[in-house]
Amino acid sequence: MNTSGNRTRHLRFAIVCALMSLTCLALHYCVDTSLSDSAGVRVDIPPSVGDWTAAVFQYCHNEDCPAFNGVTSAIENALTDACGSCGAPLHAMSDAENKALPGDTKFIKAVYSNSLNRNAFVSIVVSGRERNSIHRPQRCLVGQGFYILNTDMLSVPLHNREDLAVKLLEITRRNPESGTAHSATQFYAYWFVGQGRETPHHLVRMFWLAWDRVAHGVAHKWAYIAVSSGTPRSSQVAKQDIADFIADFYPRIAKTTTE
Repeated sequence: MNTSGNRTRHLRFAIVCALMSLTCLALHYCVDTSLSDSAGVRVDIPPSVGDWTAAVFQYCHNEDCPAFNGVTSAIENALTDACGSCGAPLHAMSDAENKALPGDTKFIKAVYSNSLNRNAFVSIVVSGRERNSIHRPQRCLVGQGFYILNTDMLSVPLHNREDLAVKLLEITRRNPESGTAHSATQFYAYWFVGQGRETPHHLVRMFWLAWDRVAHGVAHKWAYIAVSSGTPRSSQVAKQDIADFIADFYPRIAKTTTE
């Protein structure tokens, strides 16, 4: 009985793999897609969100420069000034990110601070033609030395529309020597935005990406938006802070139907 069950599972797996291979071949050879030049969100950082004020992260790509690891700049100076230390141009992403991501990827990062001395880190990544501009954040977080302790969903109430569903990760840093957690937990929320579509699920985004290519011949740009708590706090306070921030931040980057 077990042998028969295993054969059935193997057959199903082989069928799924074959269908996926055929789909990939069809996408590559048979479907002529055009790239939409419009993102589903505004690709900028609002100078302020409620009680929060923004500073944009910028990076010098000169490895010998102190700004190589990132500096924060006022909104009006973002991506316009040369590096104050070495005179080289400043960029929106680090040198490593610039080398790893396709050249038409748009990337912007900022830190927001409020009167309670709390921070919220924001990232907006917009894909280009290649789909690997955006991927699941779990891969990057683990690579950066984080443990993912828990995955949950967070519902953010918004004005005049349904709640926004975002995925919420509870994370902690790990000790590079022992590999064990050594800091208080923080929270990392994210969701994806396409043309008229929003989802907190990576696989759902991949489905719509493939569907639009096959059914409509269009490769839409997708945006990945992340908001993380800058200071470890109690779970309930940190979650509420993130939900409140997103509720104020979302209308500032959401596009209207006429844009």
